[in-house]
Amino acid sequence: MAKYDLSSTPLKVLLEAPDARAVIDELLPELPNHPMIGFAQNMNADQVLKIAGGTDAARVDALRAALEAL
Repeated sequence: MAKYDLSSTPLKVLLEAPDARAVIDELLPELPNHPMIGFAQNMNADQVLKIAGGTDAARVDALRAALEAL
């Protein structure tokens, strides 16, 4: 089982974990500083990425793979 799962791990957990945050900063650097990040922190990452829009499937797939590899 992966340490992080985009469909169940709250975004806040990913942003507070140094290893997951490094992946997010590399692949989606605009996410942590998004103006709505405070509102979205308790949602899982899949929900946030769907609502945010503009994030192509390849970047989401890369994020998922990198986080699952941790």
